[in-house]
Formats: sequence, C-alpha cells, structure tokens
Amino acid sequence: MSKYVDRIIEEVDFSFERHCHDNEDKHDFLSELVEAITDRLENLNDTMEFGCGVCPEDECDCEPESCL
Repeated sequence: MSKYVDRIIEEVDFSFERHCHDNEDKHDFLSELVEAITDRLENLNDTMEFGCGVCPEDECDCEPESCL
C-alpha cells in the first residue's frame, strides 16, 4: 500500500479504538466509508469520461491531470 493509504488505515484503526464499541459499529463504519469512497471513485470516473465538469459539455480540452 502507498504511504497515503497506510495513513488512512491508521485513521480507521484509531476511529475503531475510539468510537466503535463492537463489531456491528465497525461494520457500519466501514460500510459507510466504502460507500463514500465508491461514490468518489464513480465521480472521478465520470469526470474522466465526460470532461472536467468546469468546461461546457463536450468542449473540454483540459489536460486529464488538470481536471482532477
């Protein structure tokens, strides 16, 4: 894993220790986190497929790196 993913996993572990009192709490937390990350990934995929979201539709000529 990259150092950034490792850092996020450390935050998840910290949240477990501090806020989750049983496996159901952990399951709910992770389900919500996965849903939020999946939404962001889908939005990113849409942006890459349909343009940057700033330029008028079908007129995006931005470099892919600048659209993110």
